[in-house]
Amino acid sequence: MKHFFSILLLLWAVQAFGQKITLHMRNNQTIEYNISEIDSITFDEEVFLNCPDDKHPHAIDLGLPSGTKWCCCNVGASTPDDRGGYYAWGETREKSVYDDVSYIFFEGQDTDGDGRVDQNGSFIDIGLDDIAGTDYDVAHVRMGASWCMPSRAQQNELRNYCTIMGIQQNDVNGILVTGPNGGQIFLPSTGYYWKDTFYDDGKYGNYWSSSRIQTENINVFCLVFNTINSSSWDWDSSRCSFGRSIRPVRKQ
Repeated sequence: MKHFFSILLLLWAVQAFGQKITLHMRNNQTIEYNISEIDSITFDEEVFLNCPDDKHPHAIDLGLPSGTKWCCCNVGASTPDDRGGYYAWGETREKSVYDDVSYIFFEGQDTDGDGRVDQNGSFIDIGLDDIAGTDYDVAHVRMGASWCMPSRAQQNELRNYCTIMGIQQNDVNGILVTGPNGGQIFLPSTGYYWKDTFYDDGKYGNYWSSSRIQTENINVFCLVFNTINSSSWDWDSSRCSFGRSIRPVRKQ
């Protein structure tokens, strides 16, 4: 709302006082623009190297080449060390059971009752290999248009350019991720859900990407790490119907 009124005030000032805009910089320099040269005006949200206060979420700049900013919190979390919500890939609500039968894109049968689709069954093909920014993206749906799930490429960039260290934050196991510019985020060890059982509490981090393995409807790329041996992190392919956490991103 603040940005909306800023734009209205600027437009009113331009119409009332002339055809130029003069920017007065903090270093005492001034920059003038002719109105005819300006195509659009945007007001970017603030970004930080670390959380400046407890008014989460914040967009954290890790100094990544793509300009991607990582959120300080998981989707559904109120603090950086809160695990947040658990979601099946492409779903936007939490639930009590995570398996193929309860999955929104389940197609087929589970004749033996193990929660997995029979061998000749499958999941519905939604026609997307990447769901970032769509109605299937829980970060986008719950947190607003500026946030989305990270793609495999964005998670890969995080792995390639950042260092990690296993730590405890407020008695929660996880990894401290440090970017080349000194920016930092904490990723709690989230574990995961299968059926109604929670696995790997405090031992492993399991974070969905927005990218499906293109040759399959069942498996999706996810970022995983072992808190006990947190010198490395890796890819894994996971069944879409598992309940996993999500750390969103914002790209300016």
